[in-house]
Amino acid sequence: MPDRSARPGRRRSVARRFAAAALPVLLVVVLSACVGIPRGGSVQDGGTVGGSDGDVDVNFIAPGPTEGATQEQILRGFVDAAASPQNNYEIAREFLAPELRSDWDPDAGVTIDQGGRTFAPVADAVQLTVSPVAAVDDRGEYRESANSSPLSWTYGFIQVRGEWRIASAPPGIVLEASTFADVFAAYSLSYFDPSYSRLVPDQRWFPSRASTATRIVGALLDGPAEWLKGAVATAFPEGTSLTSDAVPVEAGTARVDLTKPALQADAVTLQRMQLQLTSSLVQLSGSVGGVAAVSNVAITVVGNSTQTVSPLTLTAPRVDPRALVQRGDEFGFASGDGIETVPGISAAVVAAGADAAVLSADHDQAAVRSAAGVTVVQADGDVRLVDDRPGLLPPTMDPFGFTWTVPASAPTALLAHDAAGGTVQVTTSWTGASTIDSIQISREGTRLVALLRDGTQSRLVAAAIIRGDRNAPLRLGDPVELRVMSSEAKTVTWVDDITVAVLLDGDGQTTILTQQIGGRSAPVPPLANVTTLVGGNGLTQLRALTSDGRLLLPRGSSWQEAGGDVRFIATQLGSPD
Repeated sequence: MPDRSARPGRRRSVARRFAAAALPVLLVVVLSACVGIPRGGSVQDGGTVGGSDGDVDVNFIAPGPTEGATQEQILRGFVDAAASPQNNYEIAREFLAPELRSDWDPDAGVTIDQGGRTFAPVADAVQLTVSPVAAVDDRGEYRESANSSPLSWTYGFIQVRGEWRIASAPPGIVLEASTFADVFAAYSLSYFDPSYSRLVPDQRWFPSRASTATRIVGALLDGPAEWLKGAVATAFPEGTSLTSDAVPVEAGTARVDLTKPALQADAVTLQRMQLQLTSSLVQLSGSVGGVAAVSNVAITVVGNSTQTVSPLTLTAPRVDPRALVQRGDEFGFASGDGIETVPGISAAVVAAGADAAVLSADHDQAAVRSAAGVTVVQADGDVRLVDDRPGLLPPTMDPFGFTWTVPASAPTALLAHDAAGGTVQVTTSWTGASTIDSIQISREGTRLVALLRDGTQSRLVAAAIIRGDRNAPLRLGDPVELRVMSSEAKTVTWVDDITVAVLLDGDGQTTILTQQIGGRSAPVPPLANVTTLVGGNGLTQLRALTSDGRLLLPRGSSWQEAGGDVRFIATQLGSPD
């Protein structure tokens, strides 16, 4: 299963949550179960709040409409009540006219803002204006906004038994960024690479409530995000869906009842279906918003049990925790003051005069860049120059044995070279880029991230890799723009299966930010004079190289030197089994 250790946790400190609670809502502390605060009555002494690890879960419960509230007060209450998704946004629906309550669709999407909203009367309505920073669509896909141009919606009102209620409202909800982090959580839907030998995460965001398991399974069966289609595979037969809009969880077991197309599944397909469901659902840890924890999945088809199959296990690629470097005239894994060489590879890398390299997961092949171009080195002694074009970026490699190269000045001139010496022109679909500064393929080989530049702006994009016979790359899918940066972006590297880190150079200093694919960005402690950034197994294993050859590793909120005289840090795809 993919390593989730570097991902944002499902739990946050109570101090963090109270600081975020600028909305007029009540806070519910959740320890071992989902606890509700009565919406009326006197305040009771609840004693001390605490947990075994000092970390507790908090639910928001918004107040309902108050008697005599104005139109603006009703709208403010309705917007604030989006922080309480329990019982299908039951409290928010109290602000709606009876005719609208069942039709309003809160799951149509989320607009995320930083506050500073305005409410303005317009005839017999109220207009809400926000400055968005991100959005989540009806499939749970998250996108940060390229700009914060204001968005406005108009809400109509009628009186119901002498009280104002909302008669017309757009679908979806609005949440402040700090509240969104407490109400929604990220879940990685699991699909397969084309060879069915590795899992590929497709990150989605859903509110924490009792129906979260149903949302996850429904989204999984609905298929991958549009940009991933054609690059990933699913085991579920076409047309498979839930027989009802419910995935009950009993004693840790999620019971998934599928429609008739699932009857086509043989034993191997059932194993894969089980793995996809289990990997997607075990992220439910319980407690918050009534979400039940899941540890097992039971599949039935139209109410009937399926044949019993043994569990399928796939291990996510993990690299050697040691930095792979060239120090002096030695190439290998940094071990204290020494270097542990890679048999059949190290000597050839040094002999090539490399200034950048990538090592395969089996440690039997490396691609190196030197003054001559990009050379592929095999552990059996074969050394082959595969690309001699000038101005090549450091190469990247996929788990199917292809080495990828592209010149910095020609973003669309992307080539993939196989181990036998064949070369494939990979069709790209990105436009508007004058140069390309960095590329890297995910360790399971289905996604490529790139830094594109046009003038003073750098764009971080991700694209799916569409493959043909024998997993040969054919083209890249339409790119997803993850972030636009005014500083010059120098390097992008995979941190884990869902996160990349970007090295930025601007105003005389280097900065680093992390970006989830389908999620949020965050800064990393800054560094000075860094030229290279390489990922390991999570944020704690980022490796940075300074212009004077010092190897730096993150330690808490700072960086620690781990050696000097380093020529370059190489990228790893994994470790031998």
